[in-house]
Amino acid sequence: MKYLFFLMALYISGIVQKSHPGKNDIPRTQKITRVPLTNCLTIGDSIRYAFFEFDSNRDGPLFDKDSFPANLSGDEVKTIEKLINERVFVYNGDRKSKQDRIKRPKRYYKQFITVVTSKKEKLVWVNCMCEVTGNEWKKSIPITLDGGSCYFQVKINLTQNIVYYFSVNGVA
Repeated sequence: MKYLFFLMALYISGIVQKSHPGKNDIPRTQKITRVPLTNCLTIGDSIRYAFFEFDSNRDGPLFDKDSFPANLSGDEVKTIEKLINERVFVYNGDRKSKQDRIKRPKRYYKQFITVVTSKKEKLVWVNCMCEVTGNEWKKSIPITLDGGSCYFQVKINLTQNIVYYFSVNGVA
């Protein structure tokens, strides 16, 4: 519920997330290997991926304020897809109605925000959408109220290879 209010506040205030330009702006005091964004786009259906730069002011509710931006490697994106598929399998198994199930999560459009925490753990927030209109979704994260299983969000700890947050939108 807090997340929904956060997204509504972003929408109302007119804050727009810009696509991740692949800049190398991690503070020099941090030690992490940054993988060029283009490496991520060679795997899977890259048309369905959008990568966003972490901004602690804007994305504070999603991650610790001490987190800093990071990129993903192609292997990490594959791991994310695997973890999402596993979690969706569990979610679908709990649904009584086939209408409530997430169908073909690999075909969803995905928006990624990746950080490294002060504990040196790599975390990823993924916004998943079964359909989009135009290319605006690659420039900003839309606020979608309701929509059911067409829209879901996942937070993944890549260091531990676990999904620690999973939320599917409600139905109006």
